[in-house]
Amino acid sequence: MFFHIDESGNNLFDSAQPRLSYRVLSSLRNVDALCTSIHNQIQREIGDDQIHANQLGIGGLVKIAPHLIERASIQC
Repeated sequence: MFFHIDESGNNLFDSAQPRLSYRVLSSLRNVDALCTSIHNQIQREIGDDQIHANQLGIGGLVKIAPHLIERASIQC
């Protein structure tokens, strides 16, 4: 079993982020290993080695969404 953890609201002193929360996605497959090629492709496309929604904004997320949607239903 594999677990992917993400936090939201990581600046507790910012009134726009009054709560700190964590989300956990569990999977029977190691998606980090299975999806390396699409991860690398998205990194090249956005020109960054980190994929963060808060940095990409709506425009950036829309740009990479087709890659994510396509891979959601198949094994990478």
